[in-house]
Amino acid sequence: MAYTLTFVTSYLQDKENSLHNDEWNVGRLAELVSIGIPLYIFVCPENADEIAFLQGAHNIHIEVINKSELWVFQQLKEKPHSLPKYRNLEKDTEDHLSISLSKIELVDRVIAHNPWNTGHFAYIDFNITYLFSEKHKTYEYIHHLEKRNFSEKILTFPVCSSHVPIENVGGLADAINWRFCGGFFLGDADSLKKLWQEYQGHLVEYLDIYQKLTWDVNLWAWIETVKRWEPLWYSANHNDSIVTAISADCITKNMVSVSKRIKHNYPVIAQFRPTSASYLKTPDGRRWLNTRYVNYWLYNNGCYGYPTSLHIIENKNMLCELDDELNPIADTFVLIDEQVDIPKYQGDTFSKGLEDVRLYKSESGVKFIATNVDYSPNGKNNMVIGDYVPETHSISNVQVVLPPVESWCEKNWIPISSVGGEDLFIYKWSPFEVGRVNTSTGSLEILMSHMINAPYFNKVRGSTTFVEREDGLLGVVHFSEDHNPRHYYHILVLLEKDSLRPLKYSNCFCFKSLGVEFCIGFTDELADEYVFWTSQMDREPMTVFIPKVEIQLCFDF
Repeated sequence: MAYTLTFVTSYLQDKENSLHNDEWNVGRLAELVSIGIPLYIFVCPENADEIAFLQGAHNIHIEVINKSELWVFQQLKEKPHSLPKYRNLEKDTEDHLSISLSKIELVDRVIAHNPWNTGHFAYIDFNITYLFSEKHKTYEYIHHLEKRNFSEKILTFPVCSSHVPIENVGGLADAINWRFCGGFFLGDADSLKKLWQEYQGHLVEYLDIYQKLTWDVNLWAWIETVKRWEPLWYSANHNDSIVTAISADCITKNMVSVSKRIKHNYPVIAQFRPTSASYLKTPDGRRWLNTRYVNYWLYNNGCYGYPTSLHIIENKNMLCELDDELNPIADTFVLIDEQVDIPKYQGDTFSKGLEDVRLYKSESGVKFIATNVDYSPNGKNNMVIGDYVPETHSISNVQVVLPPVESWCEKNWIPISSVGGEDLFIYKWSPFEVGRVNTSTGSLEILMSHMINAPYFNKVRGSTTFVEREDGLLGVVHFSEDHNPRHYYHILVLLEKDSLRPLKYSNCFCFKSLGVEFCIGFTDELADEYVFWTSQMDREPMTVFIPKVEIQLCFDF
């Protein structure tokens, strides 16, 4: 897979005034090179010999440049200026500050050259690795950025604190301000070129007003406040988060332009709305869809609207059969008869009925797993399993399955069969844990565990069941971030058939828009398209067809 992101760095520092010796500086640059990212390095002639040994690396391009060629250095020859009053006298020299102010210009130069033909570019400090405490995990995150599907228009910066009020901008001339972290930023070529064009005028204006040379982060803060610049920022600090805290919004591909979306006419149930659906093809070739109905309305601010003052979530489940083209057969819609013969929780509950029913095949027939509160022994979200008979549209033999350790909320366990046909459940994804139900205790016991350091998988939860294909078992997972409303991101994952070990995964994607978007139904049975059953804002269920070429399994675990 071709690179999508070019990294840019500079090794232009004045060795005589560096806080660290040459060996330390070169070591940090070598660490950055070792990650394997496509890295464009600017070096001044006096430092070139020190890094000549890196030329053998396949992933770098080194350009020797005189600092005097840079626009910032040329402007400072013409503009009267002094240095900040409160600065590190050893480090914050004119040369150091001038180099920091040249970062955007250096990126603009690489965009013009573009040796790896990418559409997105990131500036990264040559010594940034010294900030990282979880080096292996963060290196893997950075390495994966080189092949991410970035938003077409993006300009994102890490920030450490709130923006500078207009009445305080004068103080930016004399003391460092960590509104912006510095050290890393990322954008598409057009946005970065536009930034460079505007940046030149802003720097000249700043020098004319204050006649002070300042830090790059201070100038960015001044531009943000005075010029009302609005980059997409993310909260971070001078640690691993400076790169790992990038919002998944930036790396999520919207499939709306490449997909076919079909809405269906669901039966009307007063005060209820259809939402997400689980799909299953049974051994006799019949195709079934279980659709959840809910009684609430989810607003954009994340609040719930209920039809009564009780504020209780109520769930119903509707079964229908699908034809060969995966369309619901009109006269097959029927409410599921939920025969649950276990005691109800005696206290107050916030939810009634079976949530997020997922259908799966077992040696004994069709089964289901769902989230439930009102039959839970502790009034919290727990998982229940049981028999699901499509022909009689009924659920029976329901039992609660307790988690391996007590928790406040259980959701999104994914049923999966072992080679021997035993019913197993994916419990979590980092570490990747798979368990089975202990029949004597009624709890899930973990049978296997694999460490996963892949980016974002510490937040990943199960979505769909996994379907078998030639190279493994394929399914959908998701994670979310706090926005208003929450944003959900989806990933395809491939598991090894025998060991269930995670093998590969895709870039992040969304189906229609970033928001509360859920998917618990999926199939790989069509030749050229994946099929997903999705919902938007816990309503608007639809069947989504996406060409398989649009979702590549491009990353290895």
